[in-house]
Amino acid sequence: MGINNIFDPARFGKYYLKELNENKKSLLLQAVSFTLVLTIVLFIRENTLLDSEKSKLAFSFIYLIFLMTGAKYSSAFSKQIGLRSNKVMYLMVPSSTFEKFLTQIINITILFPSLFIASLFIAQYLSPLFYSLFWGGEIIFRVPFEGIYPYYGEDNIYGSGTILSFFYISTASLFLLGATIWQKNSFLKTFISLIGIHVLFTICMSIFVVHTDLTSIINMISLNLLEADTEKIKIFAKLSYTLFILIIWIISYLRLSELEINETKW
Repeated sequence: MGINNIFDPARFGKYYLKELNENKKSLLLQAVSFTLVLTIVLFIRENTLLDSEKSKLAFSFIYLIFLMTGAKYSSAFSKQIGLRSNKVMYLMVPSSTFEKFLTQIINITILFPSLFIASLFIAQYLSPLFYSLFWGGEIIFRVPFEGIYPYYGEDNIYGSGTILSFFYISTASLFLLGATIWQKNSFLKTFISLIGIHVLFTICMSIFVVHTDLTSIINMISLNLLEADTEKIKIFAKLSYTLFILIIWIISYLRLSELEINETKW
């Protein structure tokens, strides 16, 4: 199989622009919805700007919105490959499986976060405007994203924002994998499955703690971490997350390829 059969830049560019053009109304509606919700959250926070705990709560809520909507966005891929009519149209598109999958990866790692960040940027300037209109006083426009990111600073061991970015991408990737496994109720089934895995892991760890002298192990690991080079820990954490995400993408791509092969057999 030639490389052009797997990936052709010109063909991929046309396919991706076609996808953007077909979904532009949906993307615009999402951007407007994000802007309204984030404006409300920041409007409420305006009155508690100096309250660090409430500021952290607002940031956590914003990140939770980002995480859950990103997961829902990833699960929406199941509609393209689940419904019979959509699946036929999806398979008829003159583009390779890899190009279709790459489109989804770009959407969840670049397009969706960019849409959310742009909405947050606009909401940050709408919030003080509405606050001034409702409660009076001078309109104060702050530096972009100032005060929105108070919870994880540069002194965090993983670096500012890095761990949250990796966590979002890994979560969205897991829900994309879920979309290739379950075409019906993909979001709900993936969510329940992840909860089940977490519960099972917790039970196994509890059993392990009961039958193991875990205190000495934890003390040994903590001592080694304290003596370890912080930069090495950062690199190890990033590499671990990257490897995990790549494994999820490979499995998702293989699942998508299998679905297309099975469909073309009929």
